Amino acid sequence: IGLNGRDHVVKNNRVHHLGQMGWGGLLLSNVLLEGNEGSWCNIKNYPHLWEGGGLKFAVCDHVRITKHTAFNNKGPGIWYDIEVYDSTIEDSVAAFNYHCGIMVEISERLKVIGNLLYRNRQDTWCGSGILVQLCSHTEIAGNICVNNEQFGIYMRWHPRGNAFKKGNPQYQMDYNSAHHNVMCNNGNLEYHVDYQPEYACHNQSDNNIFYNKRDKHILAGFHSLDDWQHQFGLDL
Repeated sequence: IGLNGRDHVVKNNRVHHLGQMGWGGLLLSNVLLEGNEGSWCNIKNYPHLWEGGGLKFAVCDHVRITKHTAFNNKGPGIWYDIEVYDSTIEDSVAAFNYHCGIMVEISERLKVIGNLLYRNRQDTWCGSGILVQLCSHTEIAGNICVNNEQFGIYMRWHPRGNAFKKGNPQYQMDYNSAHHNVMCNNGNLEYHVDYQPEYACHNQSDNNIFYNKRDKHILAGFHSLDDWQHQFGLDL
């Protein structure tokens, strides 16, 4: 299903076993998707790091995805990509997808709230429940991330210039917040936050719950949860 335009309400549709994308959207404004599904998509194996999987929306504002289901896609289950503003993914389930369950990328002022992410699979460099990549002012709250093959939540920065602005300035990954999430028994680490002093900084974390029965370090860049709490005073 492809969407374009504004003021749409789309409810209770089941989309599955499609060649590339289950759902695609471009230039959307003030749109509600509720109770839909996009599963078992990209059966023709398109390069999903470019475009493939359960759902991908780009260049949008004020989009709300709620009560969505995304299973077994060859690519991200739910994906906001490039210049998505003031939009939400909430109360949804994404499981057994390749690369990640939910991905938000090169966007600002997003909310990813109250979702269940489990058993999403490692593919290329990612296999996380939630991937936040080159975003700013995004809130990740109240999610449950369990048994994903890489991280529960991954905040990722990498060098990439903004071709739409003079001088190709680097995209930022800053002022994001992860709070009141549960991360349990994910395969690599429970939570990974990239740090780069100029471009990936001022990200916050608090009141999350971490559990890993395999005696692994649960947070990237620190030896233990105690070290994280002592250095930053977070997640006490």
